[in-house]
Amino acid sequence: MLRDTGSSTPVADMAMREPVCVPQDTTILCASRIMRSFHVAELVVTEEPHGLPIPVGIVSACDIVTRIIAPGLDPGVFTAGDIAWPSAVHTKVSDSLSHTLQLLQTAGTSVLPVIDDDGGLAGVISLSDVLIALGKA
Repeated sequence: MLRDTGSSTPVADMAMREPVCVPQDTTILCASRIMRSFHVAELVVTEEPHGLPIPVGIVSACDIVTRIIAPGLDPGVFTAGDIAWPSAVHTKVSDSLSHTLQLLQTAGTSVLPVIDDDGGLAGVISLSDVLIALGKA
């Protein structure tokens, strides 16, 4: 069981990283090049139904290797939307760091989208970000 750290610092009060986003129809080949260009290991897959990017999933470098490259599938054919893990789990700008850490543990992921009060994408936060912030609390 996760120990309650007692930190009520909201996610909004720490430096969230700017998300690197791609639309669902981005090919895996293009997604890989974007990852390399931005030096990131995860991309937030979005849709924009009303002009605001809404996260619908996350694709990691590990996903690309294990689900596309290793099985010999064509990265020019498959898309980020095809392999994205649904981002039903996210944190909100008002959530505490402790709550965010619990979400990360429950979801078994190392990064979560951060949603603002309007449901739009505010940023991303990683397990490392939370642990560093909690260490300073």
